[in-house]
Amino acid sequence: MTFVLPNSLGFAPKDVEVWQSMGGIDGPYARVVSATLKATSGEQAVAFTPVEARFVKLRIMSGVTVEGLEISEVKVIEGARSGYTPLFVRAPFVKFWKGSPREAAQRGLDWLQHAAPTWTKTNNCFGCHVQAQVLMGQAVAQKMGYRVNMRSVSALNLQMREQQSHGAWWNPSLSATAFGAMGTAYAADLLNIKDDKGMFGQNPGYDGTLQASANRLVENQEPDGAMPLDLPEPAIVQGKFMTNGKRARVAEGAVANFRTPISEAAGAAALSRARAQRADRSQSFVMPGR
Repeated sequence: MTFVLPNSLGFAPKDVEVWQSMGGIDGPYARVVSATLKATSGEQAVAFTPVEARFVKLRIMSGVTVEGLEISEVKVIEGARSGYTPLFVRAPFVKFWKGSPREAAQRGLDWLQHAAPTWTKTNNCFGCHVQAQVLMGQAVAQKMGYRVNMRSVSALNLQMREQQSHGAWWNPSLSATAFGAMGTAYAADLLNIKDDKGMFGQNPGYDGTLQASANRLVENQEPDGAMPLDLPEPAIVQGKFMTNGKRARVAEGAVANFRTPISEAAGAAALSRARAQRADRSQSFVMPGR
């Protein structure tokens, strides 16, 4: 494994460990090597006997300071041994990964999965484009085969639920609740939550957050199924197309939990309205010249 340290070594790592696993992302892991890095910038190689791995874990045991950590790059170098088939032979497409749009998307996802829980912990606040939008991105990413950090999903789910009151966020904002309810629906998909009544410290006598937020939105939607826009804040909350789409996602995720035929019919109306607007938005247009 090769470490690339920045020119400024004020936040450089010092003692490191490399672990490998042939199981799943959660292990079990076995330690391969422990090493102490030199206080010099540029590339440093940590050598060990080649070992096969599906997952590699890097543990930073200590650094120059406890105030922060900076590493420019970490390279996991493929080794060779008798009977081993190189990765590019087994999966030729992997050679096109570095520098590809997919790698860029994964890097963005990795940043979000760390930044969103950190922002929430620092600000102790529900942000429409923080928890809910990141959970939506994680759900889409999982379906498309990207690496999703489930600990980040669990943290965002819990942080978001702690900011709501009886199924509403920024009570009585329906726009913020559309975001929060959508995030709750995506988190339920990712974490396989079928019924959240009494979960996450909630009173078991109350509806779960997913049920309560879905009902709150249904009760306040307009006769044609549209979702009112009560907190216009471009570009975070901009237009009913956005709120209708989020409301439709909540209906898809929670319709099985609706208790009355009226609620179920209202959920269907929200879906119909959002799909109609989606069709309107898909029409072509002429872009004026400059």
